[in-house]
Amino acid sequence: MEEITIKRKRYEIGKLFCQTDESTIHFVYTKGREYLLVRYFKNYDFAMNDYKRLAKAGINVPRIIANDKKEHLVVKEYIGGPTVLDELIINDLSDHYFEELFLAYRFCRFSKINLNYLPENFSMKNGKLFYVSNDVADYSPQRNLENWGIRYWIYTAEFSQYLKEKKMNVNPKRILKEEVANKKIVLLSVTYW
Repeated sequence: MEEITIKRKRYEIGKLFCQTDESTIHFVYTKGREYLLVRYFKNYDFAMNDYKRLAKAGINVPRIIANDKKEHLVVKEYIGGPTVLDELIINDLSDHYFEELFLAYRFCRFSKINLNYLPENFSMKNGKLFYVSNDVADYSPQRNLENWGIRYWIYTAEFSQYLKEKKMNVNPKRILKEEVANKKIVLLSVTYW
């Protein structure tokens, strides 16, 4: 098995997790623990700055274990398990998901940032919601949780369209009518914001 050394620590490189134009991500292992190795082809500095912005804001993100600035490599914590999207496809989300989501949103508002609130960018581990993307932007009311993102955390028309675009199955029986979806969004906002 191929190995790589970062900051005097050896990692065994496992299978490919995903690949984009900007990076490749492999599973890596050391001392029986599993991590992700990100090799950036471009935008390494942007990714590191985004990570720092998210961590400073108090958003639960996978921790960086080691990085090599010269080689543009980052080893980070692997948050296993299903994403919020995976959970939502099967069932409506429990209140705990929304409690954690609105807590992260509160931190974002105070720090004047927006996350990409699509549910595939979040995973739950040990009762904590983790933002597993590095996608962060300056705060904009048009793309915040209340005006945009929350509509993808319940089975709305927007969420079903999103599933269609991703070529995933849509359950037409679960699509909420607009007035029902709006009531649920208001109730969630009042309860957790």
